[in-house]
Amino acid sequence: MSEYDSINRRNAPVKRNRRKRRQLNLVMVVLIALIIGLLIAGALIWFFVIRPERNQNAKVPEVNTTEAPGEETDDTAEAADTESTADESASEGADAPEEAYTGTYEDAMAKAQLMAAQYDYQGAIDFIKDAVEGYEGDAQILKFITDCETKAAALVKWPDNTQITHIFFHTLIQDNQVVF
Repeated sequence: MSEYDSINRRNAPVKRNRRKRRQLNLVMVVLIALIIGLLIAGALIWFFVIRPERNQNAKVPEVNTTEAPGEETDDTAEAADTESTADESASEGADAPEEAYTGTYEDAMAKAQLMAAQYDYQGAIDFIKDAVEGYEGDAQILKFITDCETKAAALVKWPDNTQITHIFFHTLIQDNQVVF
């Protein structure tokens, strides 16, 4: 037996281990690349597909109480078609008549309360007056309207917002154990 054969026999397990390590490293690199690719694809799907749908769903939907859920009529299809034209005419400044609110009393109150929570008191008052017929006899709506008028009167308008350069409040925590 030659010296070369004995060296090969001694080095054979080392070569096998190196080959296995290379294969494992290759598998790990492929798996990591696959995971990164899936994360990027998921982020792109979320950013371009899911996120715009969520923003569209944030609008308060108008409820038509004459239809059963899941049932679509010709009026619904026409309303979807005319919605974009109504938005275009509103952005052009044309005085188009507003459509009558077809939702329930509770939905109208919820939408008006949302508008009031966003400091759009006059918009909430105008909406509830247009949405609910006979609001003059409803004590809850009259109380809501007076509350909105009171809160609107208490608002302070800044004369010149360009004079406020930066407002920042530091968080002051005395006892981190209680807070966290």
